[in-house]
Amino acid sequence: MSKGANGLVERLARGERVLVAEGYIFELERRGYLRAGAFVPEVILEHPDVVKGLYEEFVHAGSDVVVALQYYAHREKLRLVGREGDLERLNMEALGLARQVATATGTLMAGNLCNTTVYQRDDPTALEKTRKIFEEQLEWAVKQGADYIVAETFSEVGEALLALDVIKSHGNGKRVFPVDLPAVACSRTDIAEFAREAQELGVQYLGLCCGNASHYMRVLAEECGRKPPASRFSPNMKEHFIWGDGTRSSTYYTQGLREAILGASNE
Repeated sequence: MSKGANGLVERLARGERVLVAEGYIFELERRGYLRAGAFVPEVILEHPDVVKGLYEEFVHAGSDVVVALQYYAHREKLRLVGREGDLERLNMEALGLARQVATATGTLMAGNLCNTTVYQRDDPTALEKTRKIFEEQLEWAVKQGADYIVAETFSEVGEALLALDVIKSHGNGKRVFPVDLPAVACSRTDIAEFAREAQELGVQYLGLCCGNASHYMRVLAEECGRKPPASRFSPNMKEHFIWGDGTRSSTYYTQGLREAILGASNE
């Protein structure tokens, strides 16, 4: 699961920085294609064009990797919504679309494992169930040509290590949640600060997950010295009719608006 000289490990070994966009679940919920609660990505089968479009959108915004939407697409989650029979078809579609976009854009494609919601560290039955969930999703990722696997969002290190073990052994062949998250989401300035701090620490692999959107990914890319296609539309407040330099539009009523917002003393 590599792309030869341009695989993930090879890029990191050369000292390159790899940017990764994710956060499909929340973004698709915000767009009205996914139900908050179970957060099962049924949209993969019902609106595959929307999923493919979001893959393309994140690459457009600067991502080096197309992470397949396998998050919460595992057996336990689909069982909860009565769609366990669609498990393989849903995963293969998510991976296939990701592979298409990655090939077309020259980016990497990653499979994705996540928390299973059934893991219990001292329960052998739960541990075996967790392992099987990882194994089947990983098997499909391998079939669809994933370049590597992202395993994420584990609250217990034991589940993370179990995912890692499955990736190592099969990689070459085989809670109540809040919905008002935008109120506490990072701002573009927060993302820019994160990118700068990460670079100062020497971090090479930077990504955004839950809560991500294309404008955040563009900020991350630009702070890392990239100019993705989406940079054509990066903010330029000099052109704003209120906050601009005043040379491009009439000040007939904008002066009053500025004073109302900032106060006359700030003029």
